[in-house]
Amino acid sequence: MKSKNTHHLIQELLVAGDPAAQISDDDLHGSRVRSLATATEQGSPVPTAPASILDRSTRPKPIVRRTVLITAVAAVLAGALVATDAINFLWSPPATAEASEALNAAALRTFTISDPKPLPRQYLQVDTKAVYLDQGDGGSGRLYWLETQNRQLYVPEDRNDQWIMSSEPTRLLTFFGNDTEAAIRELEAGTPKSRTEHGLVQRVGATWFDDELAALPRDPGELLDVIRSKSEERADSSDNQAFIWISDHLRSGTMPADLRAALYRAAALIPGVTLVDNQTNLNGRTGTAIGRIDERTNSRHEIIIDPVTGQFIGERVVTLNGFGDVPPGTAIAWSAITTSVASSAPTPER
Repeated sequence: MKSKNTHHLIQELLVAGDPAAQISDDDLHGSRVRSLATATEQGSPVPTAPASILDRSTRPKPIVRRTVLITAVAAVLAGALVATDAINFLWSPPATAEASEALNAAALRTFTISDPKPLPRQYLQVDTKAVYLDQGDGGSGRLYWLETQNRQLYVPEDRNDQWIMSSEPTRLLTFFGNDTEAAIRELEAGTPKSRTEHGLVQRVGATWFDDELAALPRDPGELLDVIRSKSEERADSSDNQAFIWISDHLRSGTMPADLRAALYRAAALIPGVTLVDNQTNLNGRTGTAIGRIDERTNSRHEIIIDPVTGQFIGERVVTLNGFGDVPPGTAIAWSAITTSVASSAPTPER
């Protein structure tokens, strides 16, 4: 399996920038292609379901397994207000006044709270609690369920030193439909898992380098232009890709405060962004949900921000129409991000 740079990652729907993508073909030969924070191989969308990445498992038929990799989702909005009667060249409505106001407020509050800052020989610890949709074909037809896998990224005070990722074992979480749990557990038991899915501590490369981040403009309009220039998607999906690009960078937990504020403001300039909920609960924390609908997948990509501190809490993907046994309005993926300082990091297994 080959790792991808950040310029390529933005092409993949709902895919996180995760250093754990640096896993060799030998490690993953004959296993599922599934990760919480990154996808290393792009597949075709599944009809009526969110964009999917096909599993390369050698599992014998008649049960054929496919994995939907949706790392919890969303993007952010803040910044320069857009005239309420403005429309872009694709006739998409501008970000709503409520969404722009929430994002601009978050950008200002970002500077009121000091970011965790490790001392020499300490680490910035980024905890990611994530849930994502999985699917497979069993004897009774297409089955859907949610799985969870948590990860901890340890970023050294000197970011040129080695980064470490600790991945916990995957766990089944929620089953959709009647009498499907036994069939899903059979699928799980018969599908080989990668080393990461079993739980693994490994050395990883930096998600983004400081000089790369420093080169990004802080003016929201200029920053959005740069973000759009990095997308190789069709013109009619550039807004969606820009929203996801912003979400990917916020999700990493390693963005400096001035860049986070600029990302919020740039998101506020993206057409179609709306305020979803002022009181959204994500893993026990309450925040403001701001989202954008992707009409290709009939899903809403949301980012969730603490309204008091401006901190990025996490993201979520919600299916609007539902599919199979998954009802409309279901959160089919989410991730909650927490950053802190750690005095040590676990010892890598390799």
